Amino acid sequence: MSSESTSGAIDALLYAEIVARIGYIDRRGLPCIVPISYAYDGRVLYGYSLLGAKIENMGANPSVCVEVDRV
Repeated sequence: MSSESTSGAIDALLYAEIVARIGYIDRRGLPCIVPISYAYDGRVLYGYSLLGAKIENMGANPSVCVEVDRV
């Protein structure tokens, strides 16, 4: 089931959670989805990761998506 969320509800979710999943395309052209920890300041999501394949792939193709949910 899908429903539209208000801006306030989206902000509340982003503030309340600390784990997201990012989706990106790797250098082979394959989709990858990996968890990251993040912080939200009301405008921007900040994620942290050590240098490695994830950062290298996102540098090569910066089109990524982010998914945060509450179970």
